[in-house]
Amino acid sequence: MKHSRFNVFIPEGEESYLIYNTFRGSISRVNFELAKMLKNNDLTPLETKDLAGLMEDLTEQGILIAPTFDELNEYSKMHQRWKAHVLVLKIILYQI
Repeated sequence: MKHSRFNVFIPEGEESYLIYNTFRGSISRVNFELAKMLKNNDLTPLETKDLAGLMEDLTEQGILIAPTFDELNEYSKMHQRWKAHVLVLKIILYQI
């Protein structure tokens, strides 16, 4: 696993960080040590049975991704879908 390039680390005091994943829109609060591991992609200490739930939660939120997952390609596909689905808003104003 690796951390997403769309993660934004926001210090929250001296002991914790908020991680905002701009791709998924998720926000998580983590302690300083975990934020440091994520920033450095040093996830080996997290790969234990005791922390499997944490890894699963971070993956579900898009904070951690599979090493082979191409986020830029996925974003490009999403952008193309947005461009293809043009919404038209019609507003009719009546003057009384």
